[in-house]
Amino acid sequence: MDVMLTFPVGVLAGLALAAPLGAIGVLLIQEGLAGGLRTGLPAAAAVAAVDTVYCALAVVAGTLAAPVVAGWAPWPQLVGGVLLVAIGARALAKSRRAPAPATATASASPARGRFALFVTLTAINPATLLYFVAILMP
Repeated sequence: MDVMLTFPVGVLAGLALAAPLGAIGVLLIQEGLAGGLRTGLPAAAAVAAVDTVYCALAVVAGTLAAPVVAGWAPWPQLVGGVLLVAIGARALAKSRRAPAPATATASASPARGRFALFVTLTAINPATLLYFVAILMP
């Protein structure tokens, strides 16, 4: 891929990952609003650190798996599309019947505690890793 094309594609992929407000994004907003910069900044740094690690893992795994998966075409795309629609339909149905969650309040934990909490929360949320893998698959 040409470098002049790689950079804009990377920027768009990053925006596509950051723009939809998922569970971690909502928690980050609540953290920043409730505790200000003192708790919001370490939380955001933790999310960025885990996203960076997941991106690196996806690049390595995608590079190794791409030649194998390319031979399976079109089944990975079809299965992935069906799963994506199923996950979206499930989330939509769940959001229509679930009551609004109670808002969390920020505690007086030090920055290290907020960082560790958000590293853990982001690491156990596989959506980011799956997103990067999906982008890198041929």
